[in-house]
Amino acid sequence: MAKNKYLDIAGLQIYDTLIKKSITDGDAKALKSFKFDKDTRTLNFYKSETPGTTPDFMMILPEQDLTGFIEKIQNATKDNLVIIGEGGIVVDSNVALSDIATKTEIGDISQLNTTAKTDLVSAVNEVKTAIAAGGEAGVITITTDVTTDGVLKSYTIKQGGVLIGTIDIPKDLVVSSGSVVKNPEGQEAGTYIKLVIANQEEALFINVGTLVDIYIVEENATQIQLAINPTTREISATIVSGSVGTTELADNAVTTVKIADANVTLAKLAADAKAAFDSAGAASTAETNAKTYADGLNTAMDNRMNAVEEKIGNGYEAITESEINALFGVTS
Repeated sequence: MAKNKYLDIAGLQIYDTLIKKSITDGDAKALKSFKFDKDTRTLNFYKSETPGTTPDFMMILPEQDLTGFIEKIQNATKDNLVIIGEGGIVVDSNVALSDIATKTEIGDISQLNTTAKTDLVSAVNEVKTAIAAGGEAGVITITTDVTTDGVLKSYTIKQGGVLIGTIDIPKDLVVSSGSVVKNPEGQEAGTYIKLVIANQEEALFINVGTLVDIYIVEENATQIQLAINPTTREISATIVSGSVGTTELADNAVTTVKIADANVTLAKLAADAKAAFDSAGAASTAETNAKTYADGLNTAMDNRMNAVEEKIGNGYEAITESEINALFGVTS
């Protein structure tokens, strides 16, 4: 089996010299200078920092007529309208396209009911003149001849005979008197607060039982028995004897300090606990466990050493100078 190769410090120094030389040689091939011939519109490229007469590469730039070329508007806002500014330059108008009303939004001017239909200014002025002269369409009237049911008074507002709206004035709801009654006619059995309202024929009844939630304690509860003192209204709770089991106890709830001294008997111990107190049995088990553990360590160590020996093989040797040179195509 061949030996594994590794790179020692001497080999690393040789590799460092060769890789730096390779990088330097590559840089020498890069383009170092450029020259533009405006008469022939030729751009010449040179690998040398002192260009000669013959370029390494060349490119002829085509002529382009830029007459009338419009420069990009600086600090322009997207979707704004552009206008012709002073000197014929194009500038941002600062007016958004969305702020310009369209014909669809304004509507068809020819459909106006005014005499003037050529433009909006003439049509609006015609309407303004008609209103100022007290035209029929501009007359506003307020009447009280019709009253909405259940209110004190109604004001009907119209313009040009067309209903604009109605203002209803509600009746004042003032309590004239109040009393506590039991089992009033027309109500479910119980105690009620009776309120007599002004401007209203029927009295208002409020069931007292619905104003307060009434609670009672459960009798003969299985675990927690509640009680309410009828005099002080205080609520107390008592744990029912024998009602707390293992389900109600939290894990680790019973600690050593909660167990009275000399109260743990042999009958309460599990089988493994009893074996732990058997000195002969405990020693035998410990010996068996120790041997099993030691055997396991020996087997694991053998497996690891076999893996190391397989990796090492016939050993290691340094990469030679000639092998490093061969990586860069250098013959010694």
